Amino acid sequence: MTIKLKMAVLGMAGSLAMLATPIVASAHPMQSWQPNIVEKAVSINQQTGEFSTLIAAASCTDVAERLSNEDRNFTVFAPTDAAFAKLGLRADNVCSAFDTDTLQNILEYHVTRGAKTAEQVLARHKLRMLSGDKAWIDGATIAGQNIVMTDVWASNGVIHVVDGVMMPPTE
Repeated sequence: MTIKLKMAVLGMAGSLAMLATPIVASAHPMQSWQPNIVEKAVSINQQTGEFSTLIAAASCTDVAERLSNEDRNFTVFAPTDAAFAKLGLRADNVCSAFDTDTLQNILEYHVTRGAKTAEQVLARHKLRMLSGDKAWIDGATIAGQNIVMTDVWASNGVIHVVDGVMMPPTE
């Protein structure tokens, strides 16, 4: 899938769109000189302010530490601050909105093992997430949330941006 097609199908308006071309067009997906997934999210947040809530949530669990591990590759479906805001969550209240185990489970439902490109994700019907649950893929959605930006590479994986918080299925 070409960058132009990805942006047409999965494009995101707003400040992240300004970063789409340079980030998506990296020559080689994972290079050791790139920041890891957490560092990449922090860098994007410094430029756009789009991941403050996600970073706060990951920091009050052990998810940030796990995603900083350079010995493992991950694919992260990263909700924007606007996605968290739909649930009334912000950087200053996300850690107190859930107990630590519940918040960690929600965040782990946004991560799968291995670095999967948008093309690889869209070719599947489901992914097993770190939480142990399956996230169903239907067109350009995962777990009912739109994938709005793709293939943001880091040294240990890739980030795809979603416009909603994916909630793990309940039994």
